[in-house]
Amino acid sequence: MVIGLYGVGPSEQKDLPKIRDAGFNTVQTYVANADWAPFFKACAKQKIRAVIPPGSGPQDYASAVAQAGTHPSLLAWYLVDEPDYQNHPPERTAREAAELRATGTRIPIAFVLGDGRPAGWYARIPDILMVDWYPIPHLPLASFGLAVRQCRFAAGPEKPLWGVVQAFDWTDFPESFPRSAQLGIRGFPTEDELRAMAYLNFVEGGTGIFFFSYNYANRTPERWATLRAVSRDLRRHAPLLSAPTVWSQLDLWIEPDRPRWRNELGDAALQACRKRVAQTSGPVRAGDYLLVVNTTREKRESGLRVPGLPDQPVPVLGSSRPAPVRAGWIRDTFPPLAVRIYGPLPLPSEKP
Repeated sequence: MVIGLYGVGPSEQKDLPKIRDAGFNTVQTYVANADWAPFFKACAKQKIRAVIPPGSGPQDYASAVAQAGTHPSLLAWYLVDEPDYQNHPPERTAREAAELRATGTRIPIAFVLGDGRPAGWYARIPDILMVDWYPIPHLPLASFGLAVRQCRFAAGPEKPLWGVVQAFDWTDFPESFPRSAQLGIRGFPTEDELRAMAYLNFVEGGTGIFFFSYNYANRTPERWATLRAVSRDLRRHAPLLSAPTVWSQLDLWIEPDRPRWRNELGDAALQACRKRVAQTSGPVRAGDYLLVVNTTREKRESGLRVPGLPDQPVPVLGSSRPAPVRAGWIRDTFPPLAVRIYGPLPLPSEKP
């Protein structure tokens, strides 16, 4: 499973051991037309793969493919950044993808959208679709999950989809975002916010994840510690997060006060999916799991039910405290932005 970090290129290759230790296995760079051999060699040593731009136009594409296109450390070509925000129409993006494929490259083509709404126009073009949406602190956190969901619907069930999580403060870059300070858009995401967005990516159909901090050199020790905590958490749970999502009847009960069932977007406050792990790997045992995220900044009392769940406590991954089950309902309390993973579910009739 891809756990990636933006803004890491040849000039940061000395930091690759630190990046790997933090839980990342993939990096992205905006640098094009570099001498890639030393960087790829350093990546290979750390078991890290790279997503790089192929340049601009057929001549650059041919040169990039000739120089870097067969290296095992190259994971994908980063064709264009946010074409929907750059007045880069789908027709032009499709033409550029065709020109890159005409070189004979076998490396997948990826690009990132800045919003999920235009995904229907762009999703057919790349081999890997990405989406970045940065809501902290001025928009509902749940809107990140909505952008991933929109892209999953547009891309269909099979195409890889990587959500890109905000890991920067809008006011860090006044030259690029001059209105941020004026609008009061400030604040690096907290660890709870980073974790909620990261896991929401997988609830909504993401198959991999990146974190964007605009500039690798801008990470303070405190911010790096926060990012590392979330990345390592994802790496521990990668066997579950990368497992297929299976359809399941899933009943959800959230408090007796019906308006509190909803988040700011009108969706259920708790977003959930069912994952099926085929083989035990590390702390993740084989079986079915429920992955649940509280998308609100308020505590929620909840119940979740899947058919056939017996009245016996259900393990909570990463916790010594199981969740009680009463009349088939998992009963629990969700603090603001909490993430819970229940399982393996004691369903003797189900075969993982």
